[in-house]
Amino acid sequence: SCHSYTHGSLRNMLTLLDPYRLLSSISVNQLFLLPSKSFEALFPWARNAFCTGTLLISYMLWRRILKLEKRIAHQKRYHKPDLIILMRHGESEANVNPEKYASVGDPNIQLTKEGVQQAVQATGILRKIIGKRPVFSFSSPYVRTRQTASIVLSELSKSNVKVLYNHEDPRIREREFSGSFQRNAPDRSDEDSYSRFFWRPPGGESCADVYDRISLFIDSLWRVFQCQHDVENGVVLIVSHGLAVRLFAMRWLHWSPETFMLSKNLPNCGFIVLEKQRPMGHGSDYYKLSDDSVRLLGISSVESESHPSTWPLPLHNDSVESRTFCF
Repeated sequence: SCHSYTHGSLRNMLTLLDPYRLLSSISVNQLFLLPSKSFEALFPWARNAFCTGTLLISYMLWRRILKLEKRIAHQKRYHKPDLIILMRHGESEANVNPEKYASVGDPNIQLTKEGVQQAVQATGILRKIIGKRPVFSFSSPYVRTRQTASIVLSELSKSNVKVLYNHEDPRIREREFSGSFQRNAPDRSDEDSYSRFFWRPPGGESCADVYDRISLFIDSLWRVFQCQHDVENGVVLIVSHGLAVRLFAMRWLHWSPETFMLSKNLPNCGFIVLEKQRPMGHGSDYYKLSDDSVRLLGISSVESESHPSTWPLPLHNDSVESRTFCF
């Protein structure tokens, strides 16, 4: 009959062309209304025409659904870079003369000549690590980080490294101690006894405050991973400040406040590298600090990884609290 011909042909087509059999459970008579017997008696030729038309429309519908599902799946996929490099700015005027905080203001402090040279030298090392991968750059809008990023990206471009994305984000700026010119140093006598992570100077930010805005920045970074396809197997370069770099690592690797307080600030134009790791067996990709980065931060190798949350974890394991996850 017309129904068996159309339905059988459509199922054969779905079996051959669609490995997931998206529509194999949907019968054609649920999608289209078959002609009545009186209509067939008047127009006997309509039987084959209707069968052919039904088959073609069903096929077109299947193709449309398949394209939509592929588009949705592609949009949900994260394009993770091979490397995430976190770099501190070069030597600044305030690193040499702290009075610059009071006279110039923290956002306007520039690099010294030594700081410029440090940025050039650091680029030579970065070039070997980056190789031919494309670069996606993020930097703090403070003058010293803007200058450092400009030098690094310019030197990389001279070596034919493609810089596909360059963005300044105020959420990765330096910690604010007063919100204005720092004419008077804050009294930090009770910082250690209270908690260096939670202690907040009057009118300024605690490390926890900076952690919060770094977390918001990371949320935006994941959206870049979702929409920028070229970031796949590329390099994300973040040029920021000593404290902000450590707090990024804390958030990404899920350190405790105690682990953060054990870590050390990077030297000027020092950088740490998070390397993408392939899962063993099942689970998603995750990131691990390079050995040099672990030594530079002064932490143990236990805190160098972020394990995927998709890995199964036995509830009875006593070491559950010591493991870190990437949410």
